[in-house]
Amino acid sequence: MFQVMRFFTGAILKNEMNSTDINFQQCAKLLTACRDQNKLPYKTTDIDLINEAISKLKLLHIIIKQLRRDEEKERQRTQRNLPILLTSKVLPEKYFVSVYTQRTEIYTYSFYYLAFRVYDILRTVAKLGISAPGIITVRNHLMEHPEGKSSRILSDGFGHIGPQGPVVKPGRNQNEKPIHMDKGLYFNAKEFEANLLKSLNRM
Repeated sequence: MFQVMRFFTGAILKNEMNSTDINFQQCAKLLTACRDQNKLPYKTTDIDLINEAISKLKLLHIIIKQLRRDEEKERQRTQRNLPILLTSKVLPEKYFVSVYTQRTEIYTYSFYYLAFRVYDILRTVAKLGISAPGIITVRNHLMEHPEGKSSRILSDGFGHIGPQGPVVKPGRNQNEKPIHMDKGLYFNAKEFEANLLKSLNRM
């Protein structure tokens, strides 16, 4: 029922998805310029790591674009089927566990692993003082180390529709504390992008 209620949010039916422009392509261009102008204090032997970060920023840009493209297709599908869905006494589970749902989850998990890798490279190799609290929270406490003492969020959940984007483990069972709540992929992506652009523009 939780997944069903998430699905019928105003965001999907009224097309009110978060329209904030997230542009990791611009981050990749700025990072490339900083590399080419020798503005980054990394060792010459670490050039491949900087190139890896640039490559992964471009992948993050592609993931965001694909998520939004899929959201629009799903919004249109929901609107077409809304009369049937609202009059049906039993909502078909297969409608919600769709290829769209599965693909969105794959994109979401890929986004966080790629984003954390970029963050880690730029923080440790390029010595950029960037912050990405949303990405760190989701990757460390909800995806990679949920069994840790500081998390213990072991329930497996995923919310695939909302104005702030896909949400990892949006629900909690009665034995889990309401901590490390995911604010949404778009929120976390914009937070990381804004902090990264700020750091690069200071170089």
